[in-house]
Amino acid sequence: MDRRFPLIAALLTAAIACTTTDGANTAADVEALRSLIAQEVEALTTLDADALTAVWADDILIAPPNEPAVSGEAAVEWAQAFTVLFSAIEGGYMDEEIVVSGDWAIHTYGLEMSLTLADGGDSTTERGRGIHIFRREADGSWKMVHDIWNFEAPAEGM
Repeated sequence: MDRRFPLIAALLTAAIACTTTDGANTAADVEALRSLIAQEVEALTTLDADALTAVWADDILIAPPNEPAVSGEAAVEWAQAFTVLFSAIEGGYMDEEIVVSGDWAIHTYGLEMSLTLADGGDSTTERGRGIHIFRREADGSWKMVHDIWNFEAPAEGM
């Protein structure tokens, strides 16, 4: 396990808390974020790139495992390419924590997903962890602005 992960999460949480005046999680904010996270999981498990990118802000930055980080339109292109790689994705998040501070929120999580490549073969189960950072938009909705995750071990055949 990368020992830097908890430290990075703590530093991000502290940095966000220091930049706002409201450090309290409101029930409405947490519920809105949980709904957005559920939409993301649904998009992943249905392999729907449009639904996945709908939860993202236009300036999203994603940092997938073993790949360069991409943002904006390049992230949208990545999502389109990613969803056609697989015939099935099952699973989701666990050990989740959501911290809301003003117009920013952090979602830390563990993940377990079974991935089946579109070109056949057995599925493989991957375990890992990640951080989502959300920003409240001008209309009051939340959008994901950073999506960073990794796996405990490289995916087989990838």
